[in-house]
Parts: sequence; C-alpha cells; structure tokens
Amino acid sequence: MTNLKTTNMTDGLTYEGLAEMTKADYLKAIKDKALWKKAEAVLLLHKFKLNGTLLPVVALPLRKQKQMKETLRTIKADKSKQKPNLKQVYIAQFELKQDKETGGTLARVHSPLIGKPTKAGGFQKRGKALFQKLNYQLVVEADLQSQQEETTEEQQESSGQPTTSTKPKKKLTPEQETKVREGTQQMLGQLRSIMNKMGIS
Repeated sequence: MTNLKTTNMTDGLTYEGLAEMTKADYLKAIKDKALWKKAEAVLLLHKFKLNGTLLPVVALPLRKQKQMKETLRTIKADKSKQKPNLKQVYIAQFELKQDKETGGTLARVHSPLIGKPTKAGGFQKRGKALFQKLNYQLVVEADLQSQQEETTEEQQESSGQPTTSTKPKKKLTPEQETKVREGTQQMLGQLRSIMNKMGIS
C-alpha cells in the first residue's frame, strides 16, 4: 500500500483509507451530513473496487478546493491494487444548497472538472443514484464552453458523425506564420506555372 495520503474531512474517510473499508463501512461513513456540508470539492470514482467489492460509484467529500489537484496527483502516484482507471476519476468543485422551491437539498457540482473525464454529463450520469441515496439532488452546472462541447458531440453522435474537439487551435508564432505564408505563395506560384504551360489562364 502506498504511503501517499489524501485527507479530507476526517481521518476515517480518505482515499487511502478506502482500501481498508468494507462496503458497509463506506456507505455508513458517507451518510455523515457534516462531511458534505463543509465540503468545497468532491471526488467521484466510477466502477471502483472497494476491498474486493466492485461498486458502481464511490464519492468522497473534500474539504478544500486546493485538495482537488492534490487528490489527482495522489491517485496517479498510487501503486496499490486499488488504483482506479484514471478515465473513471472525476474531481470537481462542490457545495450543498437548499432548494427554495422544493425544500430539498441540492448537491451542486461546478465544472470544469479536472482529470481525464471532464464532461459534466458524465458526472451527472455516474453520481445521480448515489446522491439520491443521500437525499441530495445532484445538479452539475457546466460552464458555457463545456455545454457547447457536449451539445456538439451529442449532435454528432446522433447523426453518426465522428466527434470533434471544439478546443481552440494553438496559436502560431510570427515565424511559423511567415513560413506558412511563404509556403502558400510558393505553391500558388507552381500552380500558375503549370496552368500557363497548359494554356490555362
């Protein structure tokens, strides 16, 4: 077992400590509402093997937002058998809010998420059932760019088109732009020369 440790609200509920917990221990621990009330971030593990038992999802409250990146580094450095697939690790900002209309409690997750899976829809799909068991309504609030990317990919998937990334292209340096222009002009010159030889004006 690695000595690296991710602490959050109590010594009894940590990423490292999961390896020593049974399913019953974990489900009892996360029902402590005090953990969630003070949490500023949340770790979600999809298809996590907890002490030999495969769970569809595991969530841990993190007290401070600064622990988001610390937690991800700890998971990446973990050499134990419990290390999850990084594509199934979600980490995001988190807060509990009262729903004035229903009187219930909203578990609000704010994107952008960090880690490999950054889609807000993925977090919603994986975490909804677990937070319902805790009597919280999960609401994932994606930023505008994330919403646009997911909408585009959903439209492409429904039409059978391959998905494409909407991330901005890397900006060229002035030297690279000059080389691109020179290369374009050279190609155009060669094309004109060929057209002239063929008698095409």
